[in-house]
Amino acid sequence: MPNSVFFPAHAKKYFNLNFGDLDSNERVYFTLNTAFEVSMVFGIKTDADNFRNSLKQSVVIDHFSNLILKYLKLHISPYDPFLIITPKLVYFALREESKLLQLSTGEFDDENDIIYFLMAQLKSIGAMNFSSIHICSLNEVDTFSSEKFNLSLKSIKSFADKSIISIGADKLYSIL
Repeated sequence: MPNSVFFPAHAKKYFNLNFGDLDSNERVYFTLNTAFEVSMVFGIKTDADNFRNSLKQSVVIDHFSNLILKYLKLHISPYDPFLIITPKLVYFALREESKLLQLSTGEFDDENDIIYFLMAQLKSIGAMNFSSIHICSLNEVDTFSSEKFNLSLKSIKSFADKSIISIGADKLYSIL
């Protein structure tokens, strides 16, 4: 949600509104992203938070989406879609110059699901004017083949002239 309407004291209410009641073994956290002026509210396991608190050094809890936004701001050209493939979800991020246009997630079974997800996201915001698609596949994702994805995507007329730029997971994590 936009930082302008986010009140930290209401983080638990925002969580409950979007995800239902918090599990008894979870705590609510939030992050403020000043680059795009958005806040993210999420739950973490109490055991993980207790472990974090027991460490001698300070450990900041951040949502994975905030890492995506940092990388998007620093390394992806405006209007170029950014896809992050994880074992369970695909993330889509797109920005204008300094405004976040879209940050969405979806589940997938194979490369075709990711292509449909990408097309739906681009169509929903009318953003087909880009030169490159940036893709980062995290860890080993058994249900995703970058070669198969690239071939299938290039066979679609709207994407035939677009560059596909692969980003290593180490590069994404390097901004931590």
